[in-house]
Amino acid sequence: MKQFAVGIDLHGTLLNERWEIEECHVPVITGLIDDLEQRCDFYICTGNNLEFVDQYVNQQIRDRIKGYVLETGSVYSDKETQHVLVDEERIRKIKELEDKLRNTRLSDALFFAERLATISIFTKYREKGRSPNNLWERISEFVDKNGSSNLFNVTHSDVAVDIVTRGINKYTGLKRVGTSLQIISVADSFNDLEFLMHSAISYIPGNSTIMDKQRMFELPIEIQSISSFKGGLVQKRKVFYKSPFPYTKGLIDILETIKKSFD
Repeated sequence: MKQFAVGIDLHGTLLNERWEIEECHVPVITGLIDDLEQRCDFYICTGNNLEFVDQYVNQQIRDRIKGYVLETGSVYSDKETQHVLVDEERIRKIKELEDKLRNTRLSDALFFAERLATISIFTKYREKGRSPNNLWERISEFVDKNGSSNLFNVTHSDVAVDIVTRGINKYTGLKRVGTSLQIISVADSFNDLEFLMHSAISYIPGNSTIMDKQRMFELPIEIQSISSFKGGLVQKRKVFYKSPFPYTKGLIDILETIKKSFD
């Protein structure tokens, strides 16, 4: 009987810093998903779009994924069609904001990615470029001065700044597609914060930068070693369980921990 929906982030989690899944890791990941399929449904939860998932995630892994939460919770895909989860008026306003940003000189910005319901401005391409943090601060100020901060949330992954409708995130996206299962999140970045905060169990790989935001915003979370996870859902304080391994290796470590918790 299925108990959990496992949502897996792409950049900084499933994909390494070169935006790849090394071939040696593919059979390990697919084997772990197969071992867990009786207890869990698996979803990819990303700020990217359908084209990106199809391009960068191996077919063997995609075959085992139930669906994709795209554009930081704004779009859902059954792996073939896409369903926008944002109303048309909000999309119109975010496109107006995007036009203004495109006409603004943005240092560190490499390119605007194609999006249906969000804005995504990349500062890194594979290992080239810079952290999106500085651009995130500048765009946050821009959105605030534009009078749009009550409508949109400015966040970022480890490669891009994302502007998303307030109240929408990877957690709400996964809940809105109809799953009543308990959610396990595996993710690494600031744009995963709500996803991690609201999930029943939350895991982060060793490269996660979420600790920087924990200090900045004094978030009521605790980072613990993944080795301290003993199962169970009742927590006095929100805990993110951290693998010592980064990127794809961290994900494998996390999936192995989930498997052991069911043994």
